[in-house]
Amino acid sequence: MEKVFISYSTKDSSIADMLCSKLTSAEIEYWFAPKDIPVGGVYSKHIVQGIQECSCVLLILSENARQSGHVENEIEAAVNYKKRIIPFRVDNSELGDFFEYHLKKVSWFNAAFGEIEEHADELIVRIKESLAYDNLDANVNESEFYYEMIPSDISKEEGTNFSLNMSNKLFAIKDSEIDKVSNIYEQIANFNDCLQELKKNHILFLHNEQVVGKYTTAIALANELNLERMYQFFPDVRWEKLISGMLKENTVFIIDHITYDSLQGLQDAVIKQMIDFLKNHNSYFIVTVNIDKEDINEDIQQYMKFCPIPNGKERIIKKHLAFLNSIDPEIEEINRFFNKNEIKHYLDLVFIPRDAEVFSEKLVCLLNGEIQEGDVLAVLRQNINERIENLLHENSGVRKYTMLLALSVFSGMEYQFIGETAGRLRKMLEKELEIKDEIRVGSPLIMPVQQEVKQLGGILYHAQTYSHLGVLPTKFAKFKYEEDARAVLLESWKCYFTPELKNVFIKWLMEESMDSNKKKNQRILEGLAALCKEDFLFIYNTVISNWAGQKKYIYHMNVIQLFLLLLKDKDNVVLVSRVLRYWTSSNNYNFQKIAARVYGTKMGIMMYPQALVGLKEIFNKSNTSLQDIALESFEHLYRLSESRTGYYGASFAFLRSWIQEEALSTNRKEKLLDLAISLICTLSPDTLVYLFTNDYIRSTSLVSIVSECLGNGETRIKTTKWIRNVFEELENREEVHQGLREFMKELFIVGGDRVETQMRIILERLVESEQHYIINPVILEIVAIQRGRKNVIY
Repeated sequence: MEKVFISYSTKDSSIADMLCSKLTSAEIEYWFAPKDIPVGGVYSKHIVQGIQECSCVLLILSENARQSGHVENEIEAAVNYKKRIIPFRVDNSELGDFFEYHLKKVSWFNAAFGEIEEHADELIVRIKESLAYDNLDANVNESEFYYEMIPSDISKEEGTNFSLNMSNKLFAIKDSEIDKVSNIYEQIANFNDCLQELKKNHILFLHNEQVVGKYTTAIALANELNLERMYQFFPDVRWEKLISGMLKENTVFIIDHITYDSLQGLQDAVIKQMIDFLKNHNSYFIVTVNIDKEDINEDIQQYMKFCPIPNGKERIIKKHLAFLNSIDPEIEEINRFFNKNEIKHYLDLVFIPRDAEVFSEKLVCLLNGEIQEGDVLAVLRQNINERIENLLHENSGVRKYTMLLALSVFSGMEYQFIGETAGRLRKMLEKELEIKDEIRVGSPLIMPVQQEVKQLGGILYHAQTYSHLGVLPTKFAKFKYEEDARAVLLESWKCYFTPELKNVFIKWLMEESMDSNKKKNQRILEGLAALCKEDFLFIYNTVISNWAGQKKYIYHMNVIQLFLLLLKDKDNVVLVSRVLRYWTSSNNYNFQKIAARVYGTKMGIMMYPQALVGLKEIFNKSNTSLQDIALESFEHLYRLSESRTGYYGASFAFLRSWIQEEALSTNRKEKLLDLAISLICTLSPDTLVYLFTNDYIRSTSLVSIVSECLGNGETRIKTTKWIRNVFEELENREEVHQGLREFMKELFIVGGDRVETQMRIILERLVESEQHYIINPVILEIVAIQRGRKNVIY
């Protein structure tokens, strides 16, 4: 999808050829007619397909283009397929009505003055940045996120009180998550005691260390209550706001891994107030706690139960096999495997429920003949730890240790590159810390990289790599067991790295990330994401804030990609949201720019309504450049929510409150109104039906926004056309006709004197149109309203 469609007049072929050459040099794919139209192909068909396949359309805007019907058709198709349009204006001719209409709110490059090639170089940089941001969402698999926002909670109950703080944001626990727990959960020994305590007090704190299954137990307990809904709050909670209006009837609420600050704020009086509310509304609260018991106040401890690891560990794995892998867990091969002494020892002493999914996947590979039995035993936790300790102990020389670290970060890449980057790490250690390798007597000065990899427990394998010469065969290196790569990195960081060594290691990673090798950068980001679990503040101070402060977009992309990786683990959601909140409120241009970009991706959907509030704050206090980015991200966020009709309520409620702010300058308000009507004009018929038939959204938000657009000179014409088009589009949707009538009546009332003249024109044309039967029943009511307002004949 990372491809550019070039729209141009054949009279501007020389400019188009120059841009094609620069795109090629920048390794940007493009679609260019007639080159990409096969011999004998239907021109119009392939043009449309080309636009569909591309991320954006580069328009060479000139007098020649303005007079070309083909260019107009291409731009119209781009608008219909919601493609980003990047105009490259090469002369100072008038735009004309068509381009004025479609390109009014689009940022363009003006190359009409100065050297066109210099403008073209700047254009290519901007296109690369645009494509990189467009590609972000392609890397987000929403099924990897554990929660789902409740749109009704932000469109209706919070009203205009949108908060930048993610605290108390409510999420629905997905049905797939509940179904999974129902099928794989093995009850803890005191499960019934916990259930009775929950039923008695309507609140329960489950306590133990991390990764023992508290969250799964919480869902299992909630399932036993057979209530209508199961929701989850962020672990960073403000109790006063929670009690004042966030809790609901017939609902189970879960907070997983509650933060220390939130726990300290929960005193006896607040707990009793919560219990009274929960009992009166037949609702329940389950909180998982992994904070040391001595740090938990006595008010909470009386409602707390210990959550032990389940006894039926073998049954847990077998349930995973049956549910996740659709395999009969009682077949002979599996039972024989579990009867082995080493497996029994592992289950008794080391196994925790979180290991079950990985363990079952390895068992499936064993049954399919993909790995050997020894390989399954090798990835058991105690064997990994023992193997990693031996690796780190035996390879204490700087040369071996740097190779081990390079292999842990870049496992699965070309072996020659791993050797080269290990060499760069050695040089950096020597320069920064004056650490030199000790060469033992009788040993060769330089051991071949292939042999070093094998000595470190790695393997070499043949595969293909992509280069500027095409696809070429080469050798790659990796650990025999993929789990070892991450284990080496984490064990080194926790047990072997001094603060000085951490700084050098991070510096090495940051320098290695400076080129555009996607595979290499992905490995670095995955390593940093793993280290964030151990030492987030250190990684934030040395890497994240450093990258965010750079000007080049490649650093900003690294930050956003790192956030994407972090958000796959629910424990990191609060950390990422706090960083974005801090950046949004700062006066640092780059911080605000990245925050705005993040809010415009699928991560923004995950962070409703913080994303909306953040974009508004950035827009309201920033320069023109950041304003455009904020509006672009708001538009992107809006597009992403198109398949989630409930989110429209939040978007429109927020947009309404934003537009109506008194402190908003005239210029900013016009930009917002232009964005608002542009977004409204793209709504599908089904979405329009949803909005017009939803009395709450229509009356409180949609009417107010359209009224503002109709009363503004810059957006009045476009709004008028949209209203008339709506009646044509929905003529055959009888279920929405009453909603349309109510909308027009409410619009007349809310708009008042400032839209009266325009409303009269719209109504007159509707009465004369083929859709007159839709509007006629409400005309007399509107006349009565108008007479009552001015006491004149309509």
